[in-house]
Amino acid sequence: MDTILFGSVTVQHAIIVLAVVVGGGILFGIIRSLGRSKDSPHVQAVRCGACDWEGRVSRYAGRCPRCNRPLGRQTARKA
Repeated sequence: MDTILFGSVTVQHAIIVLAVVVGGGILFGIIRSLGRSKDSPHVQAVRCGACDWEGRVSRYAGRCPRCNRPLGRQTARKA
């Protein structure tokens, strides 16, 4: 741990800085995810009648991820 990387910076200093940056990133991600709204007006909960997949899809172009069939009320229309 006393190996000098450059100047007076040792491996121990680099490990401490790396741990603080990683810990800060994890903490930032947790705080950000807690602040998110779970209910979005742009998604809808649906169940596919063809393959019984169940989940949330876009309200604008919602398609089943398993069989690619249109699901739910779609507000996007073909031109």
